[in-house]
Amino acid sequence: MYDETMLLIEEAREYIEDHMHSALDEHETLDSMIRIRECDRIVCRLLQVMAWVMAERAIHNQEALRDDQSAQRCAISAQETCLMDAVPDGITNSDPIFSLLMRSRDLYIRAMRISTQSCNIHETLPLYEQLSPS
Repeated sequence: MYDETMLLIEEAREYIEDHMHSALDEHETLDSMIRIRECDRIVCRLLQVMAWVMAERAIHNQEALRDDQSAQRCAISAQETCLMDAVPDGITNSDPIFSLLMRSRDLYIRAMRISTQSCNIHETLPLYEQLSPS
């Protein structure tokens, strides 16, 4: 999951670098505001997943302990923002941001599901190594 998250982070960075400067310049238009908001949603999802993956790695490498306090601090959050699945008008299937939105949401949901499972069973297995893209 780490590699998949890093690839999506890199792809999102490239998208933002290539496409969002013009959106920022045109911040008055509704379309540019929507794209900026959706980029924020992608970044939020990827930050949540990467933070969780890094915490799992630290636990697996015995650099951190899995206890109730640390599990709560590293739990995946921001569900209200990250789970929104509606794609706004103006973003089509062929738009590069569409793919980033869908893949970041799928990754976020997968990490959230596994995080919940690991909290329930308190295993210290390297969960990030067990995951593969759906």
